[in-house]
This record gives sequence, structure tokens and C-alpha cells, in this order.
Amino acid sequence: ATDPDHRITVLEALRFGALETRRRTVKEALAKTCKWILSHPACAKWMKLEHKFFWIKGKPGAGKSVLIKYLDQHVTRRLKKSCAIGLYFYFNARGTQLERSFLGMYRSLLVQLVDRVPELAHELDALDTNFDLPQLQSVLSSAICGLGRQIWLFIDALDECREGDVQELIDFLRELHETELYVCFASRHYPIVKVPTNLQLVLEEVDEHKQDLSTYVEKLDLEGEELARMQRDITAKANGIFLWVVLVVKILKEDVKDGRFHAMQSRLREMPEKLPALFKTIILRDDKHKNEFLLCLRWILYAWRPLTLKEWYFAMMAGVDGGLEWVERTTDHRMETFLLSSSKGLAELTRGKTVTAQFIHESVRDFLIHDGGFEEICGSRESLQSIAHEQLKHCCLRGMALDLPRQLEQRKGRKQLFTEDERSTLRARYPFAEYATTYVLHHANQAALELDQQHFLTNEFKISDWICLFNAFQKSKPDVYSDIPSLWYLFAERDLARLMTRPTDSLLPDAQQRYRTPLIAAIVLSSWEVLEMFFNDLNVPNIDEMITEVRSKSKFVLLPTSLLSVPWLWAINNGLYHLSKRLLTSVPEEEINDQGGKYGNALYAASVGGHTEIVQQLLDKGANANAQGGYYGNALQAASAKGHTEVVQQLLDKGANVNAQSGLHGNALQAASVEGHTEIVQQLLDKGANVDAQGRKYDNALCAATRGGHTKIVQQL
Repeated sequence: ATDPDHRITVLEALRFGALETRRRTVKEALAKTCKWILSHPACAKWMKLEHKFFWIKGKPGAGKSVLIKYLDQHVTRRLKKSCAIGLYFYFNARGTQLERSFLGMYRSLLVQLVDRVPELAHELDALDTNFDLPQLQSVLSSAICGLGRQIWLFIDALDECREGDVQELIDFLRELHETELYVCFASRHYPIVKVPTNLQLVLEEVDEHKQDLSTYVEKLDLEGEELARMQRDITAKANGIFLWVVLVVKILKEDVKDGRFHAMQSRLREMPEKLPALFKTIILRDDKHKNEFLLCLRWILYAWRPLTLKEWYFAMMAGVDGGLEWVERTTDHRMETFLLSSSKGLAELTRGKTVTAQFIHESVRDFLIHDGGFEEICGSRESLQSIAHEQLKHCCLRGMALDLPRQLEQRKGRKQLFTEDERSTLRARYPFAEYATTYVLHHANQAALELDQQHFLTNEFKISDWICLFNAFQKSKPDVYSDIPSLWYLFAERDLARLMTRPTDSLLPDAQQRYRTPLIAAIVLSSWEVLEMFFNDLNVPNIDEMITEVRSKSKFVLLPTSLLSVPWLWAINNGLYHLSKRLLTSVPEEEINDQGGKYGNALYAASVGGHTEIVQQLLDKGANANAQGGYYGNALQAASAKGHTEVVQQLLDKGANVNAQSGLHGNALQAASVEGHTEIVQQLLDKGANVDAQGRKYDNALCAATRGGHTKIVQQL
């Protein structure tokens, strides 16, 4: 596509709500700090174009993000006087999937590039809206190579991605070495990757960085020798970790506020030097509101996606028996204050288009999960994650118990879309309800790892009520359930394998649902855990082979709903050889030749797609090579029109009538002639195809070849 509307559609699809969130949330550098980076030898060489890559490394919490943001902003301001371009991406392990993935990074970089240089919009012609990494890499590479201008790229928190992905990114950027692309990375010391540069800076080892830490200590509002001594002692103990200084200064300010200056030095001596131990100190300082603290940590750590401030607040209320309905006195300021107090200062709000609750630093998450933080709080090692999800599941159940406005109550059972105004009314009144409805089953599935969920599914989860509420929040008609699905179907859609009872019935027809059977729903929606369970229960001999085959397909033909109800025919239409082979074992021979309207029969469908192995399966199973039906009339004409040489030979070997009259082109020879398939024309002629046979559209094969401009075929005929 090359039309402007397509480009606008693709560009808007590339954007995502949290595109700017992490960069905006990173704190601005304090006055008088970070300026030293501009004259640091490694950075100076990079800015003088002596090398393409510059790498800022540091321990967790050292202040890398603040430093790279300062450098990013400085370079961007400087670029305004030139035609160079500044791009950035700040990975965020605490954010949405797109904020912490390379898919999100490539999308963000393309959006920035086209926004800054609209002439590059033609590069979007190569994209549709089903984005994948190779496609995005190719388009981004083409755009950068075609730009012919300097590009300065800043990438923060490389360590918050998978190690293999990091090396792949670096290799991708290295391949652009002939362009004027200059890249600055910031990351922890791990993962260990090969970055093609000697221009490296280890933040905690730089004296000027230690001076920045000393500057931050001035926030204590001390003076003279008292300030100097605290600066010396704090920076010495901090080991270059900026976050450690921030947390300690915050604690010591309480002494300043209370006039306990005499206690500050001893309090500082008590502070542990390592971040995890400091987190432990903060957590165990008092036992006040411990249940609220624990619930707060669980929501931020285990929520299926980051919660907005209102969602987080009412999710908390659902767990502490507070009110779940919006009231005027519940201001943003009150909610943010509650976030800070209930998290003991370990959580904050992001600063972006959508404001969400998150930990102040990724090292908080590391402490809770990897350094035994939750064990310290709970006093137990057992089932920590399952117990957390169990509690969040119960919060969701409570969040779904709505007192709907009367006009919405009257409509909720009608299986129809609410208007945008009605949905907004519902969200405004019950800020937590949409999350609770959407993810209650996901939390149950995670809890099921160690906690049985049968009582929940039998006695607490009312599927009819859930369907009504789920439908109320949907924006498009296909997402609305027109009838109550089976639990197997519901779990298949959402990949909730742990909630399924065994053995499963993946072929159970569910005529009112979009994908008709749990098996097809699981395949189309990439529910890999459920799919593995289904294949196990279908006694598939090689599950890995089957999964690999399904994963290799990026799009699926859904067909009319009547054919969706026949999984083996659907598998054939989609070229899933291993799946169709397994499903065909239980199909009676007389059903193999059943007709399906313009889609013909199974053999016809496999022939159109050029699926040679499936064609052979069907022929071996007794499929009629001369069965009539479908757009092209029969399997031979379909394969001839589509240029599937091997399939044509298979059908001819099985006795397909080379001169059969039907379908769009009249016969197979005309189909091959008009489409320009010389090899197939020869195959058909060798089998006795009648050159003079009259057809529907072009009188005969010679007319068809002439109309198509295929001179070689004209000569053959």
C-alpha cells in the first residue's frame, strides 16, 4: 500500500500510550550535577564523532538513568541548531509489555523518526498493523540508511531485557556502521554482552559522580562542618549508589524535622551499606499497617499490568474493606499520599500520558523476589507467589460486586455494546471494576500453581455475571460474548491451563463463540500452555513438532463459521499438516468429500494452499480427486491457477480429469495459461489436456494466454 491513509493508520498503530512514560518519570538532574559527563574523556570522544558507541555502566541504583537523561537532553538541545536527529528509548521492567520489550523499542523509534522527518513516511508502506520484530527492524534500518543525516540514539536500562535480545540489538546497530548513527547505552554490569566500543564509563568509580552524591546531601539543610561531615560519611558509605543516598537522606530528614540532630550520626552508622539490606531496614522499621503494606507490594509486583492511581487505590480498598465506589473526597492527592505511606516510600507514580503506580526502582523488585524480601515480611518461604495471587483474586471478586446504575442494569444482559459514555460512567463510578473483571481469572490461574481453585470455580465465580460485566467494558462487537461459553473455551482463549480439569475436550463445539471450539481459540490466540495440554489429551505423538508448526503461522484463515466448527477442515485450510494428520485419524471416509460452498472440500482447500503433504494425506484417506465445488470448480483447476506444480502432479497421478469443465476458468489448462504457469501448462498438455476446449471466460486456453500476455505459453499451445 502507498496511500496516505495507510501510512497514517500504521503510524497511529505504532504509537502506544506509555511511549514517553519512563523518560518522563526519570528524575531531572539536580542543579550543579551531571555536567561533568560532557567533559569526561570517553563521552567527549563520542561527541566528537571518534566512535559510534558509548556505554555507561553502573551498579543497580547508581544513577545511570538520571545521567543518560541529562546527556540525552543536552545533545537534543544542541541538535536543534543542526539537521541531526535525536532518538531515545528508556526500557522499563516495571512498565507495560511494550515498555520492556524490543517490539516496543522499535515501534517507538519508528514513531519518533517519522514524526521528526515526515518525508520518511513512505517507509511505513512496507508495514501492516500486525507488527513483528524482523519487519520493524527492516523498516527502521531502511529509514536510517535512507536518511543521510546524523542520528544520536540514547538507550537506557539495556539490562532490563533478556540477554540474548540485548546482543541481537547491538548486532543490529553494528550492521548500520556505514550510517551516521551514534549510540549511547546505559546498563548494569550484567548482562555480559559484546559492545563494539572501548568508550566506557563505570559510574560508581567516577570522582565527579561522588561529588554529585555529596551535592544531594545538601537536601538535609545542614550547614558548615556538620554538613561537610555528613557529606563525607554518606558518600563514603554509599559506594557510588545514588538510590542509597536518596533513601538515607529521606530517613535522616525525619531526624532533622524532629530536631534530633544529635541522633543523625548514630542513625547513619546503623544504616547497612548494601541496597537490599537498606530495603530490609526500611521495611522492618515498624509493623504499622503491615497488611496494607503487603497488599500494596503485591498489587505493584503481581498486577497483570501497571495500575492507574485510581485503579490501585480501589484495588487496595477491595482488600482492606474500604468503599469501592468513587466519592468526591477521594482526591488524587489523598490517593498519592496513601500510595507513599502504604508502600513505606518504596512506590511512586509515573509521569506520562497514563499515570500508574510503580516501585521507585527496579532494585526494589529484585529485593522482594530475589533477595528474600517477601520472606522477611511474611515470615515464610511457602507459596509466596500463589498466596499473593490468591489475595489479588479475592480483591478482584470484590471489585466485581457492583451496584450498577439502573439504566445500565437494564441493558447488561442484552449481549450488546455499551456506548462510550456508558462505559465512561461505569469506569468513573467504579475505577477498579474493569481490571477486576478482565484479570480475576488470570490471578486464579497463577494461584492455582499451588492452591486448588475448584471451590472458586464452583462456588465463587459466577460465569453468567462475569459475562455481563465483561461485555459492559468491551469497545468492539466481536469482543462481546453473545452466549455463555464453556469454561474450557473461556480458559482456552486466555491460556489458563492451570484452571482446566483433565482430560480436556478441545474439540467441544461452542457454536455461539467466535472460534467455535476451544482448540481453534487456543491456536489463533497463541494460548501455548493450554495448547500443549490439548495436544497431550489428543495423544499427539510429537507435541513439540506440533507447537512449532502452529508458532510458525503469523495469520490464520478463519473461514465461515460453519467450517470453523470442523477443526480438521480448519487445520487443512490453514496448512497445519501435523494437526490435520492427527485430526483426520478420527474422520470417517465419507466425510472427507463433504462440500463447503465456495471453499469446496478438504482436498480443494489443501490444493488452493499448495499444502502438498496434506493433499497426499487426503488422497491416501480416499479423497476424490475429481470432486466438484469451490471457486475454481475442482482441486486441479485450483492448484493450476495458484501455480502449485507439485500438487498438480499429485492430483494427475491420482486420476484427476485433466479436461474437467467447471469453475472460474472453465478448466485447468485455461487457469494455468491465464496465470502464466508454463510448467503446469506442460504438465497438463503431457496428460492430454485439450487445447481447443471451450471455457467460460476466455473461450479457450490460447485466448487466455494471449490475454495474460504470456508469449511462451502461446508458443507451447
